[in-house]
Amino acid sequence: MSNKEEKRLPRKKIYLSGVVRFKNGLSMFLSGEHSHEEWRNMAGRAGEAVQQIEKILRENNAKPGDLPTPSKMAYYFIKEFHEGWQEKAGAGIEGGGVGVGKERKRAPDPDSRLQSIARETADKLNLNEGIIAEFYPFSWVKLTGRLRGDTYYIRVSHLLKDAPEEVIEAAVSTLIMKRLGRPSIHYKAIFNNYIKTNEMMRKVEEHRKDNARKELRGEKGRYYDLRDVFNRMNRDYFHGEIRDITLTWGRRSQRVLGHYDHAKRTIVVSTILDSARVPGYLVEYILYHEMLHHRLRSYYRDGRRVVHSREFKESERRFPKYEKAKQKIKELFGGIGSSTES
Repeated sequence: MSNKEEKRLPRKKIYLSGVVRFKNGLSMFLSGEHSHEEWRNMAGRAGEAVQQIEKILRENNAKPGDLPTPSKMAYYFIKEFHEGWQEKAGAGIEGGGVGVGKERKRAPDPDSRLQSIARETADKLNLNEGIIAEFYPFSWVKLTGRLRGDTYYIRVSHLLKDAPEEVIEAAVSTLIMKRLGRPSIHYKAIFNNYIKTNEMMRKVEEHRKDNARKELRGEKGRYYDLRDVFNRMNRDYFHGEIRDITLTWGRRSQRVLGHYDHAKRTIVVSTILDSARVPGYLVEYILYHEMLHHRLRSYYRDGRRVVHSREFKESERRFPKYEKAKQKIKELFGGIGSSTES
């Protein structure tokens, strides 16, 4: 079997039984009041669950990313709870264990502040259902709410854990007001203004940089070498000033022909363009477009993210074969090909 054939093989999925059920039980536990002993017991059970999951992964030479999404998210949730307990309980560790016989406050779990705010906010806004709130490892600053039975389950991006209390309250209030059918511009504005701060945007980019997984297939394709094309574009249009950019062929997609990831400084080009029927000027145009994304960053205006600004579009049209390239995209891909930036 060739290397290319091996790369096409899907990664092995590891299926675990009980991990999602344990996570759901843990979520219910987090919504109640418990003694210190009960918290310690639950933390112990969570630690054992994490050890068992990681043992299975090691035995199968796998990573958490090889788990089905529900199991993967459950694993991260359980692990985060366990590590949060260890961090908070660390001050009381003596002789390798938690101090015994001492009166201590309940060690906060990772979601305790969020759950407390959620309960108080639900009471204030007269939510009829019960509420369970948790931080969730979304890839972006995202909020979700779902009614199950007589309980409203909300998820808030884990990137907001250190946010001011008024921001957490605004996030929770936004979801509750949506549930009540009375969307609030006030709460949404507080939330949106915070997540669009430079500090928060940097935090999101760092998270993406640490966690984003790209399907990297290298620079050299069967018909086109991306580095050669990049070097020509850089010399002819950017004065050779764009440096330290990773180039790679990615998945075969005609919907997204190119993609630039700021966090990883990576340009990914769809392998559908690595073909004899694709003219060189079209590959050049895609590289030129993604290089513009590196040079001209997106920004927010009036609460909306601007990716292709006026300056971007004017610069894009300076590509000598711009109209010809756009027409060729329509001919080859029905006009649905696009380029994205993150």
